[in-house]
Amino acid sequence: LTQSFNRSVHMKRLNTNGIGLPVLSGRNIHQFTATYTPPIYWIESINVPHVGQLAKTLEQPVLAYRMTAHPTNEVTLIGTIIPPSMATDYKLNLIICRDERQFNLPFLCGWLNSLVINYCLRQFHAGTDIKQSTVEQLPLPRNNTILFDVSMRTLALIYDSTNYQDLLVRYGMSTI
Repeated sequence: LTQSFNRSVHMKRLNTNGIGLPVLSGRNIHQFTATYTPPIYWIESINVPHVGQLAKTLEQPVLAYRMTAHPTNEVTLIGTIIPPSMATDYKLNLIICRDERQFNLPFLCGWLNSLVINYCLRQFHAGTDIKQSTVEQLPLPRNNTILFDVSMRTLALIYDSTNYQDLLVRYGMSTI
C-alpha cells in the first residue's frame, strides 16, 4: 500500500489548464470508474520525477481506494483501477501488486467494492478514514474459481477502449 503524492506539498507543480497527466483525487473515482468526475489538476511530464512515488505508479495500472469512507452512503469503501496514464493524490491509497500470480488487480478491485467487504467495514470500522492497516486485515478469499469469476466481471465493469486494453490482454480477454 502506498500513496502517489501529497497535493498540498506539490501544489506549485500542478496546473488547472489541462496540460500533462490528470491528477485524480478521491472525488474523481467511484466503484470501478477512474473518471467518475473530471480532474481539477494536471501535472506536466517534466515535473513527474520530482514528485515522490509518482513515477513508480505511472508505469502500470494500480488499484486505488478512497481514504475517506462514506458510512452513510450505499457503499462505504470505493475502489477502482487507475490506468498508467493518470496520477493520484494523497486522498487515494494505492495497492500495487508485486506478485500477480498470487493476486490480480481485477480481483482485488472487485473484492474492495464487494458488499461483503463493505459489511465487514461497517461492523468493525466506525470512523471516516480508512487506514492501510484496516484494509490489510480484511478477509481475502483464496478460491481460484472465485478469483477468475470476480476478475472477469470486474474487467467488464471497468472496461473502456482507451485505458484498459493492455489489462484485458494481460488477463486473456481481447474485447468485452
